[in-house]
Amino acid sequence: MYLNLWIILLPHAHPEKLLIEEHAQEIKQYGLTINQTDHIITQVAKVFKDRNIQRLIKELLEELEQANVNRKTDETSEKIIRFLAYKNAIKAGDKLSKVGTVALVKKLESTENNYTCPHGRPTKYLLSLNELNNLFKRS
Repeated sequence: MYLNLWIILLPHAHPEKLLIEEHAQEIKQYGLTINQTDHIITQVAKVFKDRNIQRLIKELLEELEQANVNRKTDETSEKIIRFLAYKNAIKAGDKLSKVGTVALVKKLESTENNYTCPHGRPTKYLLSLNELNNLFKRS
């Protein structure tokens, strides 16, 4: 159930305009209907009938803005972690000592999903003795 209202929310040049446009679906899920053209609240869920609607919307927009900041921080952190992981990864052609190779295999074995690399390529392949002999042209 909705209450029909006509409250001007924001002027067109207001910085929160983009926030409203970006989160229109989420705002609607909170029971608010906002006309995107002129940023007027046209409906508010009856559950909010005794609330200060202007304050409610201000708080909602602050929450959405904080969520945006957190998401951007998370995305930046993710990029940095990927960059560092790539730069520190052992790549084809890198020279490894026998000790380094054994340590790498042990580390791989201790991981939870050790059958593929992060890109989905297999890290292990089971060969029968016959297949191994055939690879080296042994009978």
